[in-house]
Amino acid sequence: MSKKLHFDNNVHYSVPFIFELTSLKENVGTETLTVNSGYKLVKETRAGGFNEEQTAYILSGSIPINKAKSIATLKIEAIDDYYFGSSPFIETSFNNNIKLSLKSINKIKRTNKWEKTKSINAYTFDIIYQNNLATSRSNGLIAKLKYSSIKTYIRTSIIDKISHGFTDNIVPTSGGTRPIKIFGQPGSTFAVAVNENTLDVELKEDGSTPTGRVIFDKTNSVSIISSFNANSTSVFNGKTISVVKDTIDASGVYSFNQTYPSIPLSTSILTTVSSSHTIKIADSIDNVKVNDIVVIEGLKTRIKVHSIVDAPTRQIRLDTTVTLAPGTKINFTRERSYSVELLEDESSTLGSSVIKSSELRQHPYTRVTFKTSTAGATFTITNEMLRPFTIDPASGDGTDTGRPTVKLTEYTATGFSAGDPHTFSSFGQVGIPKLVPVQIKLKLLAAGGNAFTTTRNPIFSNLISQSSGIGVKVATPALAQSDGGSDWSNSTFLDNGGTVIIGTKGNIALSTASVTNDTCELDFSFFIRRFGTKDVELELDLDKVLTVS
Repeated sequence: MSKKLHFDNNVHYSVPFIFELTSLKENVGTETLTVNSGYKLVKETRAGGFNEEQTAYILSGSIPINKAKSIATLKIEAIDDYYFGSSPFIETSFNNNIKLSLKSINKIKRTNKWEKTKSINAYTFDIIYQNNLATSRSNGLIAKLKYSSIKTYIRTSIIDKISHGFTDNIVPTSGGTRPIKIFGQPGSTFAVAVNENTLDVELKEDGSTPTGRVIFDKTNSVSIISSFNANSTSVFNGKTISVVKDTIDASGVYSFNQTYPSIPLSTSILTTVSSSHTIKIADSIDNVKVNDIVVIEGLKTRIKVHSIVDAPTRQIRLDTTVTLAPGTKINFTRERSYSVELLEDESSTLGSSVIKSSELRQHPYTRVTFKTSTAGATFTITNEMLRPFTIDPASGDGTDTGRPTVKLTEYTATGFSAGDPHTFSSFGQVGIPKLVPVQIKLKLLAAGGNAFTTTRNPIFSNLISQSSGIGVKVATPALAQSDGGSDWSNSTFLDNGGTVIIGTKGNIALSTASVTNDTCELDFSFFIRRFGTKDVELELDLDKVLTVS
């Protein structure tokens, strides 16, 4: 005889839930999400400034079991001079749990009869959720919000847009050429300037203490438009600079190619350097400046130029001592800033959505460091097995060499004392998609005849960060973080300046040297998918994944 599940009508059965609604950068519109009473909303912006930028609406609360409930109201409005050709929708693997229910539609209103249209410029939905199971962040309930808008046929401007060819406003360290395009009504005139600008360190109110921020200064701008493209001049911030002035033809688009400079210098060490600050390089140092960042083959520390010792003999003093052989590859780079300016006073009427000035950044190499550490001295990291480090001759990146499938087979001694941390770093160009392999193998020896007793394979997540937030249990050697978050700090691009890292392996294995299980081997593999805009250190606290007693 089959059994039936009976519910007491006087008891309210409910289940907690949490799910995420994400809106991508390509969704062009204004979104307003309002939660209903009894529910919570957390709004996050992820990967700001990059193509993968998205807005995440994280909704949580409790609902009656297996009963569809309206959790929130979502209103999506088209921006000025745009309308929706079709209804917004969600894309998800959880169609039975997360749904949009249309509440209302607003249409564009026109006053002149020749402007009449049935175009839709706003949708309002109820967000409906239903489930018979409790859910948490680790269940991965995610729905992607998708919609697109169309330009209205009525023109309200003459110059519609200017583009510079860099989707993330980031110029590669190696420079390059991109088209600058001015879109508008045929016959419209324009003036465009492309300048390199100074970057100054922002100071606090006392006028001497740096805040740590770099500010964009246009007062000493220098034009980088080539003599081939420049056909006029203009006064910009009190200085006369070269510009491009012209008229948009019948195609509605004017285009010219703009070249941006590469890193200041890529060269090699000329003579042997033995524990010295001073180096001599093979090429002219005319384009090397104090505080330039130096990347040297085989060295994974961030070094800067301290001073120019002697330009004719190409001698430079660094801010730290180095030991180098002749022929060692070395790169010098610095952060640079450019702007593409549409000069309003010398152009036809600009549309309300036209971006008149775009700042472009050319970042120096950023460094990603993987650190393993312990708060005590119960073990020593005695040996390491790492991929070799060089400078990529094609891109100038300081990255790990070899194919992704290279096999590490030989340990070398670290020379560490008990409790010393281990670090491994890689340099790369900001925002350039590529797969940089990182492989780290470490051997640990328990101190004082002790042994490793409890171990857990570390978790690497680029979606859920290491956290000690409300309701989240911190990781221990016995149990992982309760929401499935990363054991590594700064592993999500939201926390690390846009660096994207994929973790492919994280294993711990025990063996015996003198005492049973007195040796522990760690084996980690990663791919750096994209270097972000700042140096980042990802740290694994080994005390959270192993115990010595």
